Amino acid sequence: MKAQIVSDSLRPGAMVSEVAERHGLKAEPPLHLENDGAAGPVASARTRRPDGLCSGNR
Repeated sequence: MKAQIVSDSLRPGAMVSEVAERHGLKAEPPLHLENDGAAGPVASARTRRPDGLCSGNR
């Protein structure tokens, strides 16, 4: 199933949300990719640690 989802998503004009729905999945970005806008695009490469601080590559 994973291979089919990847294959479908690589087709020209494919939309992730449509591919996910077609396979019975909900298209949501992983939490570590969400950006609250506070730190700009760099925040998308970071994750929240249990102590509330951000960690990630700079």
